[in-house]
This record gives sequence, C-alpha cells and structure tokens, in this order.
Amino acid sequence: MKRSVHIDMIHAPPPMPRKRSVEIQLSHQERALLSRWHKGISASEYSLRGSLRADIIMRAAVGQTNYRIAKELGISRTTVKKWRHRFARERTAGLRTRPIPGRPKKSVPSREAALEQRTKIAAHLAKREDRGVAA
Repeated sequence: MKRSVHIDMIHAPPPMPRKRSVEIQLSHQERALLSRWHKGISASEYSLRGSLRADIIMRAAVGQTNYRIAKELGISRTTVKKWRHRFARERTAGLRTRPIPGRPKKSVPSREAALEQRTKIAAHLAKREDRGVAA
C-alpha cells in the first residue's frame, strides 16, 4: 500500500533571503584610474594584482553578481566580496597592497650573491698568497 505525502505535513522553513552585493558606482576619475590599472599602464605594483582588482570593481560597477565575476575570472567569490567591500569602504585607496603584519622576513642573500662573494674572497686570498702574505 502506497503512502502519500501531503505538503502540509512537511514543515520546511522558508528560504533565506539572499544578501545583495554591495552596489558599486564609479566616478569618471575612478573609472579612468581603474581602466589604467586594468590595462597595466600604472605602477608595477598594480601589474597583476591591480589589474585583477580593477577588473573586479569595473565588472561590479556594471551590475555583475559576485558569482558571475568569480566564475568569469576564475577566482573565489570570497575574493570578489573582499575587494568589492574594500572598494566600497575606501574607494581606490582600498585596492592598494597593504603591508603584511608581523615580523619582517630576514633578508637572505641569493645564491648568486653568495657565490659572487665567495669568489671575491677566494680571489683576494689568492692574491695574498701570490704576494707571500700568510693567511
């Protein structure tokens, strides 16, 4: 014997309303600056990261959803939301790279620099030996 399920027996909560993305509106100056960053015409700091951030904001300004921006750019929605919110709070200054908090990394000489230094020391010691100076 088949049992039928009545819809009134299922007490599912109503669907959660979706949060709307932060609306982005650009001034003419902001649009021009973001366009330069996107094309890579600005400082080297903005070459890759700045280009991506500018692209996110320009797409958001024309009304694209976070999901669509993330999918088209191959990044996470979290990344899109981060830059969208930061731009809404701080405008173009918020898109700049910030210093990483914490203790700075110790500078380690590169292999080439270390090799060059050892070569100079060896050459110096060889000259001393040629002159007969004890090491």
